[in-house]
Amino acid sequence: MNFSVRFMNNSDISEVAKIERQAFPTMWPPISFKRELTNKSTEYLVIHCHSGYNLFLQESDSHTSLLRKTIKKVQSIFLDQNLEKKDSFIVGYLGIWLSLDEVHITSIATREEFRRMGLGEMLLITAFQRAFKRRSNSVTLEVRVSNLVAQNLYLKYNLIEVGKRKRYYSDNQEDALIMTADEILSENFNQEIQKNIDKYLDNHPDISLLVNNTNDL
Repeated sequence: MNFSVRFMNNSDISEVAKIERQAFPTMWPPISFKRELTNKSTEYLVIHCHSGYNLFLQESDSHTSLLRKTIKKVQSIFLDQNLEKKDSFIVGYLGIWLSLDEVHITSIATREEFRRMGLGEMLLITAFQRAFKRRSNSVTLEVRVSNLVAQNLYLKYNLIEVGKRKRYYSDNQEDALIMTADEILSENFNQEIQKNIDKYLDNHPDISLLVNNTNDL
Protein backbone atom coordinates (compact mmCIF):
# COMPACT_ATOMS: atom_id res chain seq x y z
CA MET A 1 0.00 0.00 0.00
CA ASN A 2 1.28 3.47 -0.76
CA PHE A 3 0.16 7.09 -0.61
CA SER A 4 1.02 9.71 -3.21
CA VAL A 5 0.06 13.31 -3.99
CA ARG A 6 -1.17 14.45 -7.38
CA PHE A 7 -3.30 17.21 -8.85
CA MET A 8 -7.04 16.71 -8.58
CA ASN A 9 -9.05 16.01 -11.73
CA ASN A 10 -12.74 15.75 -12.55
CA SER A 11 -12.85 12.01 -11.89
CA ASP A 12 -11.90 12.70 -8.26
CA ILE A 13 -14.79 15.07 -7.54
CA SER A 14 -17.24 12.57 -6.05
CA GLU A 15 -14.67 11.14 -3.62
CA VAL A 16 -13.35 14.57 -2.63
CA ALA A 17 -16.91 15.81 -2.07
CA LYS A 18 -17.44 12.97 0.42
CA ILE A 19 -14.31 13.97 2.31
CA GLU A 20 -15.49 17.59 2.31
CA ARG A 21 -18.83 16.57 3.85
CA GLN A 22 -17.02 14.57 6.54
CA ALA A 23 -14.55 17.34 7.39
CA PHE A 24 -16.83 20.37 7.01
CA PRO A 25 -20.40 19.12 7.61
CA THR A 26 -21.76 22.58 8.41
CA MET A 27 -20.25 24.37 5.41
CA TRP A 28 -22.87 25.70 3.01
CA PRO A 29 -22.86 25.91 0.11
CA PRO A 30 -20.40 23.07 -0.60
CA ILE A 31 -17.46 23.78 -2.85
CA SER A 32 -18.19 23.51 -6.56
CA PHE A 33 -15.10 21.50 -7.37
CA LYS A 34 -15.88 21.31 -11.08
CA ARG A 35 -15.82 25.11 -11.28
CA GLU A 36 -12.81 25.42 -8.98
CA LEU A 37 -10.74 23.10 -11.16
CA THR A 38 -11.04 25.62 -14.00
CA ASN A 39 -10.12 28.59 -11.79
CA LYS A 40 -6.58 29.73 -12.53
CA SER A 41 -6.32 31.28 -9.05
CA THR A 42 -6.81 27.98 -7.24
CA GLU A 43 -5.15 24.58 -7.09
CA TYR A 44 -6.50 21.34 -5.66
CA LEU A 45 -4.36 18.31 -4.94
CA VAL A 46 -5.32 14.91 -3.56
CA ILE A 47 -3.73 12.05 -1.65
CA HIS A 48 -4.17 8.89 -3.66
CA CYS A 49 -4.02 5.57 -1.79
CA HIS A 50 -3.25 2.38 -3.71
CA SER A 51 -3.44 -1.04 -2.09
CA GLY A 52 -0.27 -2.23 -3.83
CA TYR A 53 -0.70 -5.81 -2.66
CA ASN A 54 -3.05 -8.25 -0.89
CA LEU A 55 -5.24 -6.49 1.65
CA PHE A 56 -5.53 -9.69 3.67
CA LEU A 57 -1.94 -9.09 4.74
CA GLN A 58 -1.29 -10.30 8.29
CA GLU A 59 -0.37 -7.72 10.93
CA SER A 60 3.02 -9.36 11.40
CA ASP A 61 3.80 -8.72 7.72
CA SER A 62 3.51 -4.95 8.15
CA HIS A 63 6.89 -3.27 7.90
CA THR A 64 6.08 0.39 8.62
CA SER A 65 4.30 2.23 11.40
CA LEU A 66 1.99 3.90 8.91
CA LEU A 67 1.04 0.55 7.42
CA ARG A 68 0.40 -1.01 10.82
CA LYS A 69 -1.91 1.86 11.72
CA THR A 70 -3.83 1.83 8.46
CA ILE A 71 -4.15 -1.78 7.38
CA LYS A 72 -7.39 -2.57 9.23
CA LYS A 73 -8.94 0.75 8.22
CA VAL A 74 -7.99 0.22 4.60
CA GLN A 75 -9.40 -3.29 4.70
CA SER A 76 -12.71 -2.00 6.02
CA ILE A 77 -12.96 0.48 3.13
CA PHE A 78 -11.67 -1.67 0.27
CA LEU A 79 -13.66 -4.69 1.36
CA ASP A 80 -16.91 -2.91 2.27
CA GLN A 81 -19.60 -4.82 0.40
CA ASN A 82 -21.63 -1.62 0.04
CA LEU A 83 -18.90 0.04 -2.01
CA GLU A 84 -17.71 -0.58 -5.51
CA LYS A 85 -14.64 -2.76 -5.17
CA LYS A 86 -11.45 -1.11 -6.39
CA ASP A 87 -7.78 -1.06 -5.54
CA SER A 88 -7.35 2.69 -5.00
CA PHE A 89 -9.18 5.70 -3.69
CA ILE A 90 -8.72 9.29 -2.47
CA VAL A 91 -8.00 9.77 1.25
CA GLY A 92 -7.40 13.54 1.47
CA TYR A 93 -7.26 16.80 -0.40
CA LEU A 94 -5.66 20.23 -0.30
CA GLY A 95 -7.08 23.49 -1.62
CA ILE A 96 -5.00 26.65 -2.09
CA TRP A 97 -5.59 30.15 -3.40
CA LEU A 98 -2.79 31.70 -5.41
CA SER A 99 -1.86 35.37 -5.37
CA LEU A 100 1.18 37.29 -6.56
CA ASP A 101 3.27 36.61 -3.47
CA GLU A 102 1.22 34.27 -1.29
CA VAL A 103 -0.20 30.76 -1.14
CA HIS A 104 -3.35 30.73 1.01
CA ILE A 105 -4.38 27.29 2.25
CA THR A 106 -8.18 27.14 2.12
CA SER A 107 -8.73 23.43 2.82
CA ILE A 108 -6.79 20.57 4.35
CA ALA A 109 -8.94 17.49 4.89
CA THR A 110 -8.58 13.71 5.11
CA ARG A 111 -11.02 10.82 5.29
CA GLU A 112 -12.29 10.31 8.81
CA GLU A 113 -10.72 6.85 8.94
CA PHE A 114 -7.27 8.28 8.16
CA ARG A 115 -7.06 11.25 10.52
CA ARG A 116 -4.17 11.72 12.96
CA MET A 117 -1.92 9.55 10.84
CA GLY A 118 0.41 12.12 9.29
CA LEU A 119 -1.54 12.75 6.10
CA GLY A 120 -2.41 16.30 7.13
CA GLU A 121 1.31 16.98 7.37
CA MET A 122 1.70 15.45 3.91
CA LEU A 123 -0.76 18.01 2.56
CA LEU A 124 0.89 20.89 4.43
CA ILE A 125 4.26 19.96 2.94
CA THR A 126 2.61 19.92 -0.49
CA ALA A 127 1.34 23.46 0.05
CA PHE A 128 4.86 24.63 0.83
CA GLN A 129 6.20 22.83 -2.23
CA ARG A 130 3.70 24.62 -4.43
CA ALA A 131 4.68 27.93 -2.82
CA PHE A 132 8.37 27.27 -3.49
CA LYS A 133 7.58 26.24 -7.05
CA ARG A 134 5.67 29.49 -7.68
CA ARG A 135 8.34 31.57 -5.90
CA SER A 136 5.71 32.80 -3.45
CA ASN A 137 7.16 34.42 -0.35
CA SER A 138 4.49 33.43 2.21
CA VAL A 139 2.04 30.70 3.17
CA THR A 140 -1.03 31.50 5.25
CA LEU A 141 -4.15 29.78 6.60
CA GLU A 142 -6.92 29.96 9.20
CA VAL A 143 -7.36 27.45 12.02
CA ARG A 144 -9.88 27.08 14.83
CA VAL A 145 -8.63 28.51 18.14
CA SER A 146 -9.56 25.18 19.76
CA ASN A 147 -7.63 23.01 17.28
CA LEU A 148 -4.36 22.74 19.18
CA VAL A 149 -3.22 19.63 17.27
CA ALA A 150 -3.33 21.49 13.96
CA GLN A 151 -1.74 24.60 15.46
CA ASN A 152 1.20 22.57 16.74
CA LEU A 153 1.70 21.07 13.29
CA TYR A 154 1.65 24.52 11.69
CA LEU A 155 4.12 25.86 14.26
CA LYS A 156 6.45 23.01 13.35
CA TYR A 157 6.58 24.48 9.84
CA ASN A 158 7.13 28.03 11.12
CA LEU A 159 3.59 29.32 10.63
CA ILE A 160 2.99 31.77 13.46
CA GLU A 161 -0.12 33.56 14.69
CA VAL A 162 -0.46 37.00 13.11
CA GLY A 163 -4.12 37.80 13.77
CA LYS A 164 -7.58 36.52 14.54
CA ARG A 165 -10.87 36.41 12.64
CA LYS A 166 -13.80 36.81 15.03
CA ARG A 167 -16.65 34.29 14.69
CA TYR A 168 -15.09 32.91 11.53
CA TYR A 169 -16.71 29.47 11.76
CA SER A 170 -20.44 29.48 11.13
CA ASP A 171 -21.26 26.26 12.98
CA ASN A 172 -20.40 27.56 16.46
CA GLN A 173 -19.17 31.13 15.86
CA GLU A 174 -15.67 30.08 16.88
CA ASP A 175 -12.78 32.45 16.20
CA ALA A 176 -10.03 31.56 13.74
CA LEU A 177 -6.35 32.20 14.21
CA ILE A 178 -4.54 33.53 11.16
CA MET A 179 -1.20 31.76 10.89
CA THR A 180 1.46 32.80 8.39
CA ALA A 181 4.99 31.87 7.38
CA ASP A 182 6.83 34.78 5.74
CA GLU A 183 10.12 35.05 3.87
CA ILE A 184 9.92 31.38 2.95
CA LEU A 185 12.30 31.81 0.02
CA SER A 186 15.19 32.64 2.34
CA GLU A 187 17.97 30.05 2.55
CA ASN A 188 17.53 29.53 6.30
CA PHE A 189 13.81 28.87 5.99
CA ASN A 190 14.28 26.49 3.07
CA GLN A 191 16.90 24.50 4.94
CA GLU A 192 14.75 24.22 8.07
CA ILE A 193 11.68 23.10 6.14
CA GLN A 194 13.77 20.60 4.18
CA LYS A 195 14.94 19.03 7.45
CA ASN A 196 11.31 18.55 8.48
CA ILE A 197 10.45 17.04 5.10
CA ASP A 198 13.42 14.65 5.19
CA LYS A 199 12.47 13.50 8.70
CA TYR A 200 8.86 13.04 7.63
CA LEU A 201 9.83 10.91 4.65
CA ASP A 202 12.17 8.80 6.80
CA ASN A 203 9.23 8.05 9.10
CA HIS A 204 6.78 7.41 6.23
CA PRO A 205 8.55 5.32 3.56
CA ASP A 206 5.24 4.43 1.88
CA ILE A 207 4.53 8.08 1.07
CA SER A 208 5.49 9.85 -2.16
CA LEU A 209 5.27 13.63 -2.16
CA LEU A 210 4.47 15.68 -5.24
CA VAL A 211 8.14 16.71 -5.25
CA ASN A 212 10.44 15.08 -2.73
CA ASN A 213 12.97 17.85 -2.37
CA THR A 214 12.33 21.59 -2.11
CA ASN A 215 15.75 22.21 -3.62
CA ASP A 216 14.42 20.82 -6.88
CA LEU A 217 11.70 23.48 -7.06
